[in-house]
Amino acid sequence: MSNKLYASLLITHLFCHCIINSGLAATTPADLETTDLEPVVLETWVNQYKFGEQFFSYGADETIYITPQTMLDLKMKESFVAKWKDQENIPLSELEPDIKSKLDMMTLRLNLTVNPKILKPQIIAVQPRHAKSPKEFITPAPYSSFLNYRLDNTFTATNKTFAMPLELGFKAHQTLFLTNLYYNQKHILQRSATSLIWDRVDSRQRLIFGDFYPATNVASGTQIIGGVSWRKYFNLAPNMSRYPKLQIRHPLPLPASIGVGLNDSEQIDTWALWPGEVIFTDLIPATGQGIVKLNVKNSLGQQQTYIYPYLITTKLLETGLHDFEYSLGWQRIAPDKQAFLYRHILFSGQHRYGISDYITLGAEFELTQNNYYMSPDIVWILGGRVQNQFSLHYLQRPEHANYGTQFTSQLHYNRFDIAFMYQNYSRFYFASDNETLNTALQDSKTLNISFNLGSQWGSLFLGYNKSQFWDIPAQQNYALNYQCQIGQNWHLLLSYQKPIGSDTYTAFLTINYHLDNNWHLTTSSNLQPDRQRHKLTLSKQPKRSESDGYRIVMEQDSINSWRSAGRWQSHWRYGSLDTAIQKSAKQDDGRLSWSGAVAWIPGHGVHFSRPIYDSFALVVTEQPDIPINIGSEQLGVTNTSGYVVIPEISSFYENRLQIPVKTLPLNMTVDNATHYIMPSYRSGTLVPFSLHRISAVDGYLYRRNGSKEQAIEQQPLQLQVGAKTLEGIIGKEGYFYFENLPVGTHHGKLPFAACKFTLKIPESTEIMQSLGKIYCEDL
Repeated sequence: MSNKLYASLLITHLFCHCIINSGLAATTPADLETTDLEPVVLETWVNQYKFGEQFFSYGADETIYITPQTMLDLKMKESFVAKWKDQENIPLSELEPDIKSKLDMMTLRLNLTVNPKILKPQIIAVQPRHAKSPKEFITPAPYSSFLNYRLDNTFTATNKTFAMPLELGFKAHQTLFLTNLYYNQKHILQRSATSLIWDRVDSRQRLIFGDFYPATNVASGTQIIGGVSWRKYFNLAPNMSRYPKLQIRHPLPLPASIGVGLNDSEQIDTWALWPGEVIFTDLIPATGQGIVKLNVKNSLGQQQTYIYPYLITTKLLETGLHDFEYSLGWQRIAPDKQAFLYRHILFSGQHRYGISDYITLGAEFELTQNNYYMSPDIVWILGGRVQNQFSLHYLQRPEHANYGTQFTSQLHYNRFDIAFMYQNYSRFYFASDNETLNTALQDSKTLNISFNLGSQWGSLFLGYNKSQFWDIPAQQNYALNYQCQIGQNWHLLLSYQKPIGSDTYTAFLTINYHLDNNWHLTTSSNLQPDRQRHKLTLSKQPKRSESDGYRIVMEQDSINSWRSAGRWQSHWRYGSLDTAIQKSAKQDDGRLSWSGAVAWIPGHGVHFSRPIYDSFALVVTEQPDIPINIGSEQLGVTNTSGYVVIPEISSFYENRLQIPVKTLPLNMTVDNATHYIMPSYRSGTLVPFSLHRISAVDGYLYRRNGSKEQAIEQQPLQLQVGAKTLEGIIGKEGYFYFENLPVGTHHGKLPFAACKFTLKIPESTEIMQSLGKIYCEDL
């Protein structure tokens, strides 16, 4: 043994004896003698990464021993260390080939070459979602209700009709009662659909009793059934993503610095890392496709760039996650004519399961009285670039057993997208009668290629399809599309479609010009060998708030001569007006409709608004003419009672309601100008804003001395306004002045004159109020 190592061992031995004698170590001198090992401190390097001085043991046969705790300190995986948990000291030679060691006697440096797979992975959040400032969300009202209505009048030169669709909803906590009614000109009120919806937020599940769309209707063709539906409903957890989380795993044999970049963007950041596996997370918020670039520079100065393509689609589920819907009920017969006619039981369902971050399995089925249908499918990702889906179909009808299969594959590479789809079906799969039998599809092949030429040059699309039918010749078609954004205002679309082996074709040209104030001018031409159609459209889309929308169309057809049409939409505070008229060479027709809603929250009366398509908010300010913004758009103004209904509220989404403070009168203030709500489905939320009128006031402070009055001058005074204490100085002749005082009674005092006074601020629209003489009473 070298003198230097012996000296180190001696010092370490004496140090350990000091620790033992002080009671800080569990190992006793007897233990050291029985094991015949000496403790030693060695400068330790793992794959050229310096971990500093670590405790080891040195045997008489010059064998170096390591403890399980030291292995953990050197960032080795617990699963690897667990193999040696019953041994207090493990010879390094027994850990080969996973761990190879070399001791430098001169420097007392221990070099360990460790298999990177047994080192703990380092997890790096590349673009972590920063913790948002805590927001207090106003919870929905326990009970709320709404009624949507629409008055429809349509007319032609010979006929006139009237109809009134109705939708009534009542929400009690997490239970929703919803019914749709239809009133026609024959004075008949017809029920269309009724359901009771119960949401279980904790398990993200929804139960529906009543009328609803079945999970699938391939075998029955039924649109509505009456019964019970049980489904997974991820919207109940708005902050949860059902899709796989993008993670990039990269092995590091040596210490290195790694820079991470996404697609063509600049490098996000650089991290200095020790050897082992590194896992990069929080790369993208949800779904997307592209490449991750890792720029690696190791401790030897070697540099290399690694490319990891990724593809996260909405067809994938996170590993271990289930998504399902099951329906059991009876088929609704003629729902537009019969209110309560149900026949034939139906059981259907869909279920998907994420077996890994790249593979999702699924199946759907349907059982009816005479037919049943089943279709398993699988979605998988290859190489982070190719999305594939394969499904089988089995459809049993009374006369035939039918089969089908479908395969789709889509490749995204840089600016290219290539999609291929193949379908094949048995003879009677689509044929339910003799009329459709002759045109029943046998197989179909489709190939689509898209190329992004760049932001300045637009995109190009080429499509090809060949469809083989059972009793008619095959048909082949190809299509070529080009579209481009020219500047800020122009958009161009060119399309050409042609069946192979035929003289027919269809050419389509559209030019759109964006005018100011949301106006659009569009011209389009549709050219065929025997027909030409040209259309000119001037339109303006209405906003969600009180606004107007217009549409004027002029169309010329080489066969049907000409047609003109106009439409005016107007959104008002209490409803929406929609008018349309059309004139052509054959006939004239038109439509006039008014739609709106009635909203109710207990204790706050009934209020009218535009139609409520999702949830609504009832804002109360107790002040008239107060604008209310959702995001940056004004969607309502309070009425004379200080109320306004905001019908454009999204459920399971963060809605920010705000009073733009700059629009308030100078003598008005609001305690909190912003409120947040995240309501449940079709619910109502009461959103109160506390507004106060404020005034600048002045007056004169006097003190009575018998029958005489004396002005108080040059004295400090204090005024209590809520929890705040305002201070000031009395001027000549007792004059005082305060700004921004809310309406109400406020008490004050003179700390050095031992007297108190009261200021009463009346309700007023005036910015400045004079209170006259105020008397200060002795304390």
